[in-house]
Amino acid sequence: PYWSITPIIIITSLFLINKITITSILVLIAILYWGVRLTINWVLFFTNLKKQDWRYDKYKKSTKKLYPIVNFFGIHLMPTILVYIALIPAILSIGSNKLNIITIIGFIICLLATTIELVADLQMYNFKKNNQGLIRIGIWKYSRHPNYLGEITMWYGIALIGISITNNYLIIIGAILINLLFVFISIPLQDKRQSNKQDY
Repeated sequence: PYWSITPIIIITSLFLINKITITSILVLIAILYWGVRLTINWVLFFTNLKKQDWRYDKYKKSTKKLYPIVNFFGIHLMPTILVYIALIPAILSIGSNKLNIITIIGFIICLLATTIELVADLQMYNFKKNNQGLIRIGIWKYSRHPNYLGEITMWYGIALIGISITNNYLIIIGAILINLLFVFISIPLQDKRQSNKQDY
């Protein structure tokens, strides 16, 4: 759950040591909602420390002796750096007195994005209790990857808040990098794994 817990710690710490503003509260709510949802989802599907994400096993098998390097740089370090870069707009927004319609739109996008993920989590959790195979109900009827959709959208919401505060459009880079991570790595991996299932 490192991916979801670290931003909570960073933003909460900055919130507590800076001047409390409405903008800071909005950013804190957005990050807390996102992080708590993601952490709870991990807890719901966690079984034990012996079972790991299927992607670790896949990379271990395909990279063999190079796996420790791929594991450190590709699986752990790169996503961590991307999250830190995507978090920069939130960090820059903490303590700011600026608040405008773009800030509020960014905040609403964050809430909607995390709600999409939350609903998708609950639907998948309930589906897996009584079913096997592909889920085709609720949000999953319309999106093959609603969690990835929500995750990408969340970081664009954070970027929009940051832009509304700093007027620096370069801070959207973090959201774009997260977007690229999912589009070119996570989603193709998931699609390839699921493609052997009927009607996928």
